[in-house]
Amino acid sequence: VVCAISGDRSQIRQVFLNIAKNGIEAMGEQGELSMVVTRRATSIDVVFDDKGPGIEPDKVARIFEPFYTTKESGVGMGLAICLRIITAHDGTVRVTSREGGGTSMTVRLPVAQREAARALEASLAQPPVIEGEGVVEGELDYGT
Repeated sequence: VVCAISGDRSQIRQVFLNIAKNGIEAMGEQGELSMVVTRRATSIDVVFDDKGPGIEPDKVARIFEPFYTTKESGVGMGLAICLRIITAHDGTVRVTSREGGGTSMTVRLPVAQREAARALEASLAQPPVIEGEGVVEGELDYGT
């Protein structure tokens, strides 16, 4: 998917690297991490999905808190900084941890204004599409 987003390229890159690194570390020596980019009319979703052990529901609510960590050598600032960067770019982060294992993090960022205007024009020329989304236990939205 090719699309333009407004913002600081190095900061967005750091967010993606940090989320991917956390997923890889959570899986240990085994598992699979996927990253899927989906273009929407005015935003893009970047979904990181790992096949690790998942995050306990009581801990999901805390993972973006500064200095909160479950790692022996971590300081707990990585995801807190990621959240600040994403919200500074008018984006959101959604975390879904599945019972039995696996965690998904969805970063939604607005496309650049010029891209958004083109997408809006194109969507007005097509019939509406209704999408649904299920509620998953342990799911949180962060951001605006």
